[in-house]
Amino acid sequence: MMNQIPLRLTMLLISALVCLQASAYDFEVDGLYYDIVSVSDKTCALTNGEPIYSGKINIPDSVLLNGRYLKVIAIKAGTFMDSDEISELTIPKSVINIYGEVFKYGSSIRKLNFSHGDEPLTVGRYQTGPYSSSPWVSSFHNCNPTEVYIDRDISNGFSSHDSVEKVTLGSHLNHFDAGFFNDCKNLKWLYIENSSNPIIFDYNWGQSQFKSCPLTHVYIGRNFQFFHDSRNDMSPFEGNSIEYLALGEQVSILEKESFARCAQLVSVDFPGIEVIGEYSFYECKLLNTPTFPKCVNRIGNNSFYGCKNITEINLDCNAEVIEEAAFGDCDALETININGSTKSIKRSAFGYCENLSSVTLGNEIEFIGNRAFASAAIRDIVFPNSLRDIDEEAFYNCVNLKNITIGNNIKTIGKGAFNSGYAGSMDLDSIKISSMVPPVIYESSFSSKTYLDGVVQVPTKSVDDYKANEEWKNFWNIVGFDFSSSIAPINVPTLKYPIEIFDINGLLHKEPTKGLNIIRYSDGTTEKKFF
Repeated sequence: MMNQIPLRLTMLLISALVCLQASAYDFEVDGLYYDIVSVSDKTCALTNGEPIYSGKINIPDSVLLNGRYLKVIAIKAGTFMDSDEISELTIPKSVINIYGEVFKYGSSIRKLNFSHGDEPLTVGRYQTGPYSSSPWVSSFHNCNPTEVYIDRDISNGFSSHDSVEKVTLGSHLNHFDAGFFNDCKNLKWLYIENSSNPIIFDYNWGQSQFKSCPLTHVYIGRNFQFFHDSRNDMSPFEGNSIEYLALGEQVSILEKESFARCAQLVSVDFPGIEVIGEYSFYECKLLNTPTFPKCVNRIGNNSFYGCKNITEINLDCNAEVIEEAAFGDCDALETININGSTKSIKRSAFGYCENLSSVTLGNEIEFIGNRAFASAAIRDIVFPNSLRDIDEEAFYNCVNLKNITIGNNIKTIGKGAFNSGYAGSMDLDSIKISSMVPPVIYESSFSSKTYLDGVVQVPTKSVDDYKANEEWKNFWNIVGFDFSSSIAPINVPTLKYPIEIFDINGLLHKEPTKGLNIIRYSDGTTEKKFF
């Protein structure tokens, strides 16, 4: 027993010496502790001391010591160990290295700020166990901020930090590494400051910046670019849980699949957008009707495909082309108003929007593509004089469509344009066309019943030309109409009353008799009725 006492005393002295060395520092200024890095370079590093750090800490770029300034270039390992009462920590641009286990034993930091700096900040990595096989972690391990502000390039991030709730990316940040906030289970707010320079989101081995983060509110104030090649298109936001999205006026371009499959996205505001890339809002099923600014000049293919909550589309913008399936399969879409510079509506642009009942086309539309309005619920549609070509099956399976008015520059009406093939009956009652020259059509352009029963109104001077045309002559009811009149005809309802009543044997009666009666009306129709 007596032999063990000196050993215990020795161990206690060694422990005390280690603690003393751990808290040793070269000098202190304004409550912050520093070690000199280089006398000749006049540089120093922040380190730990007693009492431990707490409250709001703003690390300076340089400190005054004996009449001379030393530049603060680093933060040493263990600096903030056991510092669980830091409300805010600001790391200046002068700091270019953070070493080792800076936040040893855990810290509680409400807000962590990385000030703008042109030189990247290198964040160390270290092993958490005593063996070579132990995992490597970032110096931010055990740092638990709820809010992070970043305005410079940083080599390592905050992956799996459940404490992070809000992130702000500064206007000077140029490049953002992959996986920076991966698996931050409580990160819901993202704010990217306004800037004229784009921010680049990197990609590495299937990792994006916010993978598995439950983002709900996002503001983006600058254009952003992300990695894509022939195999991958890794938008940092694709498939995320964003509910509310606002883009600043300096955001002009949305790249391919920017917010694709954000199934919880309810609203979006993009006042300065010019290009909406393909698949940008693909299958954002809860997205409400967006407002398109006049500056939009491209709406990419499938950009709003499957957005099943959009009810109305109003386009009065510079987009000359509405690309393929741009608004396809939007089940709730009922009304479309297209004005502005739009000239071409591509294949299935509004295809299979089964509740689409009202379509207004602007005066610059020249082309309507294949199945552009397939399966819509339209009953009447007026095509402007600018329209030149209606592609094959453009209005395929629009079984409610009964009346169409076509302008005077139409050249071609493609196969199956107003037909349904095997999909069902699609029979027009009225076709009004003001072109003096019969446009090119095909026997399948209209249904057989339309050829037999539909009334075709053409310019009076061109009736004979239409009737002599190899395809138009298949219509049984081609009549002349004066399109030069600016006064719309007044529709007077036809009075319908019975003029003759016959019994089943063909005998004429003054009034209905018991049993089956055949009644002929004043408008020429007949009806069978039982009395």
